[in-house]
Amino acid sequence: MTLKFAKDTRAVRKFGGYRSFIEKVADIYDNVDERPDWEAPQGDIEALVNHSNWLVRCPNPDCSEVTMVDQGELYWCPNCGSADNDFAPRTVIFPSHIKTITTLLAKRPRQNRNWEPGETLAQLKRENKERGL
Repeated sequence: MTLKFAKDTRAVRKFGGYRSFIEKVADIYDNVDERPDWEAPQGDIEALVNHSNWLVRCPNPDCSEVTMVDQGELYWCPNCGSADNDFAPRTVIFPSHIKTITTLLAKRPRQNRNWEPGETLAQLKRENKERGL
């Protein structure tokens, strides 16, 4: 597996799944009393890849949390509780060309497996070619 989702981590498996893990991390951080209503998402947020991991950056300007995410799961920041979104989870948007992104990034060393929303397949291919991959 070249790109990892949260479900691929030992910690998420240990706590019985993504949502339990996120809430446990929030308990450890102890920054917010709110907990997500997983049945009432508001808005969406785009996933990105950094060092082979699918992540979401918390969009709250007062927070710097970066959290691994899963396809089919919602995002809720365990650090600020998604305070900028009325403490509601968001739907995670993955790129429609996720398989091609994965294939292109698989050719790179782990630390160079990065992708940002808006980065095109042509850009990834060009970068790979420039690196001789």
